[in-house]
Amino acid sequence: MTDSAGRTYSGLVKNGDGPNTYTGIVILFGPAVDDYCSPESFERQFDEGVNAATPAHGELNGEAIVITRVEVEIMP
Repeated sequence: MTDSAGRTYSGLVKNGDGPNTYTGIVILFGPAVDDYCSPESFERQFDEGVNAATPAHGELNGEAIVITRVEVEIMP
């Protein structure tokens, strides 16, 4: 799934807090961990700004969705 800012998430989980609201899932491993955690990372900065007050908007299977949270999972 890609949102309106061009951010692509590894997965989505439907939330129960409203119609078409989702949590964006980011799965990181290897060198992607250092890239994401760097101070210059646009993706990290964007993800940190996503919340219910400043959601990301995207499309899933042709349907408009709202991303109100982002969870980052770092794999060993």
